Amino acid sequence: MKISPDLLKPHPLLALLPYRKLKQLVADSAVAEHPKGTVVFRESDPCEAIYLIISGRCEGKMPGRNGADVVEVYGPGDTLGDRAFLNNEPHRSTVTVSTHCVLLRIPTQELEGIFTKDPTIAGRFSQTLTRRAQVMKERKPARVRRVVSLVALAPRVDAAAVAMQLGSSLLNITRQEVLVVHLIRNGAAAHPHEWVLQEPNFDGGFSFGRQLHTNDFGFDELRLPVGNDPRYAAAIAPLISHCGRHYDYVLLHVDPQLPAQIITECITQADLGYVLLQPSVQSLYDFELLIQALGTQTSNHVKPIIFVEEPFKADEFHEMFRRFGRPVHSFARGFPCSEPNGCADHRFALHINRIAREIGRCRIGLALSSGGAKGLAHVGVIQVLEENGIEIDAIAGASMGAYVGSLWAYGLDGAGLEKIAREHEAAGVSFPWWIQFCRRAWGFCARAASRGG
Repeated sequence: MKISPDLLKPHPLLALLPYRKLKQLVADSAVAEHPKGTVVFRESDPCEAIYLIISGRCEGKMPGRNGADVVEVYGPGDTLGDRAFLNNEPHRSTVTVSTHCVLLRIPTQELEGIFTKDPTIAGRFSQTLTRRAQVMKERKPARVRRVVSLVALAPRVDAAAVAMQLGSSLLNITRQEVLVVHLIRNGAAAHPHEWVLQEPNFDGGFSFGRQLHTNDFGFDELRLPVGNDPRYAAAIAPLISHCGRHYDYVLLHVDPQLPAQIITECITQADLGYVLLQPSVQSLYDFELLIQALGTQTSNHVKPIIFVEEPFKADEFHEMFRRFGRPVHSFARGFPCSEPNGCADHRFALHINRIAREIGRCRIGLALSSGGAKGLAHVGVIQVLEENGIEIDAIAGASMGAYVGSLWAYGLDGAGLEKIAREHEAAGVSFPWWIQFCRRAWGFCARAASRGG
């Protein structure tokens, strides 16, 4: 891949290198593209080169104090391996490409040769690396920086409204910066739009400031036209990396009418890909074609969501998606329709909030213990959580806790659970009334399994 040395010269580190050497590095095979999933280097590997990210994103992971991995996200203009080079030690982290990357590899032997010839360059280079390391250390805690693609293969679903509601929920839940990028079909253009032809920049500015719009929900939107030219597909990864450099969360609302190559590229380069489907033959056929187009490029980050309008038997759908290798993520009800007056209800708002917490890695689980009739105190716990606006994403329980949890998972809120409990308490049955409660819970679970959750 050819890149002009003039493009790289403004970088603080590369500006220290002789222009002749920089030109030589660019002319050689030092600039290379790396697909998603490529390991740049591993923890404990010797430092043989430092890397400059020209476009794309990388993630560095190193063991933390409590056993959890510490994740650092790198984008265009960042360097990899500079700490190990500066301290003359092995790498402390494992760095992996998370979005298709273009990297400039500078061998340490080349740098050492330059420093031997001109020790003053070595001093300035070391000072610059130290300053950059200090800036990184003082920077606010590492951003999550997740990129999510949203593709609707369900004509009755108002995908734009889903994207807007998800962006709003993500902003309210995480209190971090959110950008929704609408990739809109524009097949009439004879030449690629200017956003496709933009070159990487290292000045720290956002290249799409003129097209940016802050909506009433408080997050930013960006609308970009997309045509049939193959250069659009190649521009998706640089677009994602650039936006991810400036926002904590980037949602790509992908028009299903875009060329298949662009849709698959958006899903492949994202951290999560939600595919909106309906329980119809055409929708499932389109999803099968999408999975075939993706091939082995994606792992488990493709998540199909079924949008249903009425109870239906879900066994066949579960089996079909297992064959696809993509189990159903969830069933959404009360969703916004593409038809006039197709408004969403509270069920869909709760569903979107759960997806937002999944994206933000802040899901909430509730574990309920056993206890026979005393275990019905769990109903009061659920009511208090609801009164304080604390939504639950997953629930588990033992004995009576399992029964209460199953009724909640069926869709009953705290008031509905209390109503059932009091009905059985007042019935005066010949054996403990709470056993009747448990039997009713089993009935709810059986109906829920037959109709898809």
